Amino acid sequence: MILRNVVLVTVIAAMGVAGCAASQASRPADSQASLPEPPLMPGASRGGGGGASEADVRAVAPAVGDLVQHANAGDRAYIGALMPGANPEAIDDMIARIRRSDLPATFPGHLMLVAGAYHLNYHDPAHFQVDLAQANGRWVVSRLWFCR
Repeated sequence: MILRNVVLVTVIAAMGVAGCAASQASRPADSQASLPEPPLMPGASRGGGGGASEADVRAVAPAVGDLVQHANAGDRAYIGALMPGANPEAIDDMIARIRRSDLPATFPGHLMLVAGAYHLNYHDPAHFQVDLAQANGRWVVSRLWFCR
């Protein structure tokens, strides 16, 4: 189980970093808002037409709502706990990105299923990632990170 989780985290990290680095390297800084979604890794699927059903969206919605509620409240302790080692400026930056991204309305289009776990890929337009994991039979946000 631990090896599976390590492999999953490695695949997701490589997917986000490679997609962000490749897109940013080939575009001028002023066109960041129009960056395309990164290509999917083998075994991955993107919501809204590739793997995430309406039931999947409903299962993840409470975790997304909880994240949004904490971000809107400016809950640095909660957001910081999901970003191990982050400094206060990075935590504030993540809160601002979550607020700007309108997650309740947009997350179904960013929902990806990778090796049985969900991930929100906000590479385009906000350059952050959300990992989800199951805890006590429900999905929860397990990690937040920037794709830079």
